[in-house]
Amino acid sequence: MQSNMRQPVTRDQLRGPIEVPQIRRRVDFGHIYSRDEWMAMELGYLPGSMDQKWFMFVENETLFVLRTWSAWLFAEAYFERQAEERILTHFLVPGTIEQSDEELKSMLLSLIERWLLGKDPG
Repeated sequence: MQSNMRQPVTRDQLRGPIEVPQIRRRVDFGHIYSRDEWMAMELGYLPGSMDQKWFMFVENETLFVLRTWSAWLFAEAYFERQAEERILTHFLVPGTIEQSDEELKSMLLSLIERWLLGKDPG
């Protein structure tokens, strides 16, 4: 019996080791995702071409967002389960990023909506 279920993306599909910045900054959040959204997010995102800049996977309630070809870790987003929902409680970004917390929240939400949930973040 053939399954149409897509397998989750894993760190093993990266081209090399994850490049974790030495200094990181915490951004507190509180965004809520439904059960269905979380199930879609758990599948991650594997880019199909060099034009797609992001690689995303979930491990242990944590979403890792990396640049595709360098494996540079842009964000490590932490989720907590609450009933059927998941709450994005906070995320870590490189400490050298100059954008404000609000700009980083907006960017992360856009990446999640576009690449993991298939929504137009516009």
